[in-house]
Parts: sequence; C-alpha cells; structure tokens
Amino acid sequence: MIRAALLIWLTISLAACASPHVFPKSLEAEMEENKDLVPVGGRIVRTGTQQQDGVLVVVERLPLLHDDPTQGPDEKALADEWFMFFLKGDIEELGRMTGNKLVVVGKWEGTQVAEVGTLKKEVPYLVARCVHVWKTGRQKISEFPHLSDGYYPLPRQTYCVRK
Repeated sequence: MIRAALLIWLTISLAACASPHVFPKSLEAEMEENKDLVPVGGRIVRTGTQQQDGVLVVVERLPLLHDDPTQGPDEKALADEWFMFFLKGDIEELGRMTGNKLVVVGKWEGTQVAEVGTLKKEVPYLVARCVHVWKTGRQKISEFPHLSDGYYPLPRQTYCVRK
C-alpha cells in the first residue's frame, strides 16, 4: 500500500517537473528541421492592430529564459530592441494587452515601420506561425499566482496561424 502511494506520488512529481508544451508538437518538430523558424521572446509594447486577415503587434524583444520557449521571456533582462510580428488569425483583446509577455515562433521577413504614439522607427518584421502569450498585463510572470489583491491563476494561451 505504501509502495503504491509512493509510486503515485513519484509519477505526479515527475509529471509536474516536465516542461509543458507551449507550441504544437508538429511545430516543434518543424523548428528542428527548418532553422529559419525561430522562437523570439518579448513584451507587448503596442496593442496589436487587428487587420482584415490577422493581427499586427509591436513587441519589446527579451531573451528567452535558458533559451527555452516553454520558460518564457526573461523579464529581468533589458530589452535590446523592438520587433513587429504579424499572425494570420486572431488574438483576442486580453491576449493583445500591452505588457503581456510572449514567445512567438516565425520567420524573419525584413523590416517594417512601427508606430508607437508619436514615435516611428524601422524594426525587424517576423511572420508568425504561433504565439504563446502569458496574459499578465503589466504584472510579472513570477508574481502569479499571488498578486497584491489575491490569488489568481496565470492565464496563458497559444495562438497559431489559421489554415
């Protein structure tokens, strides 16, 4: 009886330590084969603009924690640049909120002019295949689940190109 309980506890503990998949396994396999598909971490600077066939988002680039997309962006690092990505499909309003952290997988396609307030600058442009968003707003990922006003689970979601 004790042995069975120990085995169940060990199984649950190991499953909890396993890295969760934030992107479809098919995309992860494609990233290994196609080195043009890259994961990039960041924080949303400007709420994404909904286009007719997708969404355009300006992002402050942040390095990935341990170079692992499942760990998310390193919020303690200083942003080294901005970039813009386009996802054919939709990201709902809560997912496009300024300050949200994300990891986007896509292919670099030159540059575009990004506008934030009165500032315009040319930034790298990524055509996204999938985007995983931690819906934190201006809070840090590490502050969840205990915020100053109570307990909240961290909402997060993956959005991929619609076919």
